[in-house]
This record gives sequence, C-alpha cells and structure tokens, in this order.
Amino acid sequence: VPKNINYNYGKGRISYYATDGNAVDAGGLYSNLTVGGTSSPLPISLLTFAGKKLDDNTALLTWTTASELNNKGFYIEKSTDAVNFEIINFIEGAGNSQSLKQYSYADIAFYANAYYRLRQIDMSGTVSFSPLVFVENGSFKLYPNPVAKDITLVLPIADTETAQFTLSDGAGKSLLQFAVTAKNASHILSEQFAGLPTGIYILRIRTQTKTWVEKIIKK
Repeated sequence: VPKNINYNYGKGRISYYATDGNAVDAGGLYSNLTVGGTSSPLPISLLTFAGKKLDDNTALLTWTTASELNNKGFYIEKSTDAVNFEIINFIEGAGNSQSLKQYSYADIAFYANAYYRLRQIDMSGTVSFSPLVFVENGSFKLYPNPVAKDITLVLPIADTETAQFTLSDGAGKSLLQFAVTAKNASHILSEQFAGLPTGIYILRIRTQTKTWVEKIIKK
C-alpha cells in the first residue's frame, strides 16, 4: 500500500500518484468521475426560454431544449407579482431526445404585465423550474363603453398594486374618490357606476408612476 496519496483534479477528471518521498510508486487517471457525490443526468438541457408581446391580448412563449431524458413535459406557469404562480397550460415533452426540440405557447389571456416560468416534470414526477421570463403589456383597457351595468377594467400593473380613482361628471365636478387594488378594480368600479344616472363621466386613474384618463358614457 502506498505511503502517501496526493490528488490533482481538473474539470471532469481526477489524476493521482503515490510516492514515498523519493520516487513515484504508482499513478493513474480517471475521466468522467464525480468526486464527493453521485452523478445524475439532468432531465432536460434548456437552451432558451423567451417571451414577447404579440398584441394587447396575446403573449408568445418559446423555448428550446438541446436534449431530453424521460421528460414528461412542461407546465406553463404565470404570475403578476413573480411570487404567486398559476398553471395555465401543459405542453407534452419529447420523452428522450438528443436533438434540438422547439416549443411554443400563445397566452391569449395576456391583459397585463406577466411573469412566466416552466415547471418541467419527468416520468418519475421530479420537477425543475426554468428562469423567469417577464413580458410587458402596457395596455390600459376599459369596456364596454358605453356601459349599462358592469365594467371590465384592465390595468397594466400588478394585481396587488393600489390605484387612486377619481370620477367626475362631464363638467369636471368630482363625484367619487376611492383607492382599490388592480385585482378588485372592475368589481368596485361597477358597483360605483350602478347608482349613477345616464350621462358622460370622466374617470381618472393614478398610480405612483402612471395616470390614465377615460371618458365613459353611462346609458
């Protein structure tokens, strides 16, 4: 048995020699060796993951894999605050592949800024997550207009962000002022409009960074 063993390692390999201080007694080289643990191939090699706005209602997500091992598929998850995510679809994977695979998905419920991520799952149920992709939608939407009862309001801000609302009559006289989160804006605004007579109104919405002004006709 050699008296002393010294290890010199490089990326993906380890070399060794044994010496008694005067001469090298033995030496060798191992390649593809993992030191201090076990080696397990990743289920996929994700080359790209990107998103872009196609129109006011649609975001296109695309991603490419270089290889796949027992890949069941991808859950597409969406968030407005990069914290709380919901699953919006599932795309089946290639299973096993050593060639480039390209995927895409169009989110047609893209009404405001959104964060997306892929939750990849293999055949055994093990999951891994992609980096986040942010897609900006700077569109403000209020409909229908003219309005009879319910109003749908889409603000290009996070659901939890609060906006200041001021409703005035056609002459500019302030009638209502209130603050509400973007998530609850449609419901609260519909309630406020329900008791108003027919006419022309001016709605001003203000956040810390943006202001929108919209003329609304109540019929």
